Amino acid sequence: MTRYLIGLIIATALFSSCETDPPANALQLDTGYLRNYTGLDGCGWVIINADNQAMEPINLGDFGLELVDYAPISFTYTEVNSVSICMVGPIIELVTVKME
Repeated sequence: MTRYLIGLIIATALFSSCETDPPANALQLDTGYLRNYTGLDGCGWVIINADNQAMEPINLGDFGLELVDYAPISFTYTEVNSVSICMVGPIIELVTVKME
């Protein structure tokens, strides 16, 4: 019984310390460009990041940017645990945005 318990403790420690992805609410830095997805049902402006993944910002209008299709940007964000009608990618809350 003791061997089993020690093995379980060691296995738990090994697997729980191997986290490679940042937590969903961690601040992340990325680059990409703006895209106008208004023509898609329930969509608006999205960001296509450096990995070619669409992201749905919930507060893009808060930054007073001139929104231009394909405009390059750099930005920091946190992922938001939410749902959307657009469903093209993860929903994010922008912390900073800089037009390139």
